[in-house]
Parts: sequence; C-alpha cells; structure tokens
Amino acid sequence: MTTIIAVNTHDEQALYADSFAFGAGIGSRGNVKMICLAPEIIMAWAGVQYVGFYAGHILQGIDLQEVFAYRQILPRLELPVDDVKDFAALVLFGGKIWVVHEELFPVVIPQQYAARGSGSKFALGALAAGVPPLRALDVATEFDPDTQPPYMRMDLSGTLTLVK
Repeated sequence: MTTIIAVNTHDEQALYADSFAFGAGIGSRGNVKMICLAPEIIMAWAGVQYVGFYAGHILQGIDLQEVFAYRQILPRLELPVDDVKDFAALVLFGGKIWVVHEELFPVVIPQQYAARGSGSKFALGALAAGVPPLRALDVATEFDPDTQPPYMRMDLSGTLTLVK
C-alpha cells in the first residue's frame, strides 16, 4: 500500500505521503492521492485509487461542513468489497484530523497526528516518540517495503511540495 500522515499542531496543519502517492494539486505516483477539496480542506487517501477518486468526488459535491459537523455517513458507494476494505483517508478540516474508513463515515482523531496505510504503525510509533513527520516516513520506509521516498507534503492552502 503506502503511508500517509496528518499533522495538526499549532505550528503545522499538513498531510504527508510517500512516493507511492497519487494525485495533482494532488500528488502523483501510485496508491495515495492528496487533494485540496475546498479552501482549508485537504484529503489524502491510501488504498485502491478509484475508491479514493469516488470518495473525493463525493466529498467535493456535498456540504462538507454539514457532513463533518454531524458525522453523517457519506453517500454509499456500490464498489467491490475487496477494493473498499483496503481504503482509508485522512482529512484536515476545521482544525481537526478526520479519518474516513471503508464505510465512508468520518471520525475525528483527537491526537495531533494520525497515519494510515501499510507503514502507518511504524510512522505512528515514530511520531509518538517525538520525531518530525519526514523522519516518521523514513522510519516507515525502513520497515515497510511499500513505503518509499520521495515524500510529498500538502498544507491547508492546497500547496503540494516534494519534500525529499
């Protein structure tokens, strides 16, 4: 799969992903997409690409403030179970990190960081130990063959940069 990280501190609100990442405006190369859905709303997903494209399309077409404020279930996608079960997205919105799983139900993460994908456990351990997000991706790369540099970063303005 890949590794995606969300960081939500007083110094930084951004998404990070390794090079198995996909998108443009968005980040481009594989299983992850990073996209600016609306002003100050950014999303990255890991898993089957077209599931993320559909989820992103649905999110762009609805009132995100209402969905995330009331944690409503997003419109169901009629997709193969095997494709959806490996899908997870991280969204930065309203000063919070949200995770969206296969059920497409947004859940707030109370911590200052979150990670999803095949290298997420390694990245979360590194983040919990106090390392910065780029070093956390390095740690995931050391132990997960599906996490590889270079890395990408997207801030709340939607600016995407290749960072390593």
